[in-house]
Amino acid sequence: FKKMAATMATENDYKPLSARQMASLRGIVDALLPSQPPPVSSSEELSNKNEQEPQQKEENEKRKYWTHSLSSDEQYMAVLEQTIQQKLPSTESFLLGWLLYFLSTILG
Repeated sequence: FKKMAATMATENDYKPLSARQMASLRGIVDALLPSQPPPVSSSEELSNKNEQEPQQKEENEKRKYWTHSLSSDEQYMAVLEQTIQQKLPSTESFLLGWLLYFLSTILG
């Protein structure tokens, strides 16, 4: 299988990921990568400002933390796709593309 993948990978170098493959990649990113750093606790900010402003800021940070999705960041996803295509060896890139495709099927 490795030889077949290596042969096919040289024919398909730098082929963009399909919409189905990107959907699978987005699912993996959402499941495994944190969206952003956790919000700063209000106890650190209370020493510098009045009580109402840090509390509102903390609520905004928490809302942003729980609603943000790393896979919705188009720039991040573009860099990730470019990394898969250009930084991984061609065989691994090809196999990852097949894995993402199979994950997008009914069996995945």
